[in-house]
Amino acid sequence: MNAAHANAVTPTVIPRIFESGDINLGEIRTLTALNARHLTKVLRLRPGATVILFNGQGGEYQAVVEQANARGTRVRVESFDDVDRESSFGITLVQGISRGDRMDYALQKAVELGVQTIIPMLTKRCVVKLDAERATKSLEHWQGVIKHAMEQSGRTAAVRIEPIQTLDAIVERARSLPQQAHFVLDPTADLTPANLTMAGLTCTIAAGPEGGFEQAERDLLVAADFRALKIGPRVLRTETAALAAIAALQTRFGDFS
Repeated sequence: MNAAHANAVTPTVIPRIFESGDINLGEIRTLTALNARHLTKVLRLRPGATVILFNGQGGEYQAVVEQANARGTRVRVESFDDVDRESSFGITLVQGISRGDRMDYALQKAVELGVQTIIPMLTKRCVVKLDAERATKSLEHWQGVIKHAMEQSGRTAAVRIEPIQTLDAIVERARSLPQQAHFVLDPTADLTPANLTMAGLTCTIAAGPEGGFEQAERDLLVAADFRALKIGPRVLRTETAALAAIAALQTRFGDFS
């Protein structure tokens, strides 16, 4: 080991870094500017430190930092682990857009709980008003939240976030996927995860914004074969309801059991 590597700093928990595109054994890879900044400025890694790379296509790669300075951060890819931490139960979360930290929290935890796809949705009671520029910035921000959640939680498949959609677009999407189960969270519903049966292993969960769905919106979803689903006897906040539903369904049909 040379002098530079002798001074390497490797944290107790090896950092996981999402890098899109192909990753090849033996390659010397220059990390994206965002990942390089995180490793060198936040984690203060030095040459010789170990990191884990993954690209969302399955498995993960162990790599060693070769260079970490103003000219860039490069790593040498040394080995591949064909690990799979994904649930066989596919969940799409349609999340009514809420303010700031609430939305971030819902997306972060949904990724940790195993959701595969997230669709931000605008409804009449959304308190957040987004013009085209703000919508683009919000989507970029949420992509960053999802990236960090994938890295932290050990996900080995990429979680996709789709562009912001209206309720009408969600209804059309559901009608194009008749083979998939669809649920709308409703504290007044009779159906609960305990008495739920499903024919397949994919579903969509629609959670309203902070003010909930208007009755007309709920009726529109039910008319499009969304089944009203209740999570317990209490009224849950938007970020709590979605996460409780995901956890309950993962316990019944996914990898929590």
